[in-house]
Amino acid sequence: MSCAETSAATLTGLRDELLAASPAHASSLARGKAVRMALNQVMSDESAVLSDGCEVAFFPPVTGG
Repeated sequence: MSCAETSAATLTGLRDELLAASPAHASSLARGKAVRMALNQVMSDESAVLSDGCEVAFFPPVTGG
């Protein structure tokens, strides 16, 4: 989904749209889960403002060794 395909103004709004999009999105991005977000390849909090043509990434919790 590109920023042009959403009516959301912030990462919060986009996450809410995706939560409502499908059960798979709802499971992956559920509130209370530790999901990190990046806007234009910069880690951001949910208050970050979207702009036309921006790139958004959601990162689920991961572990490594």
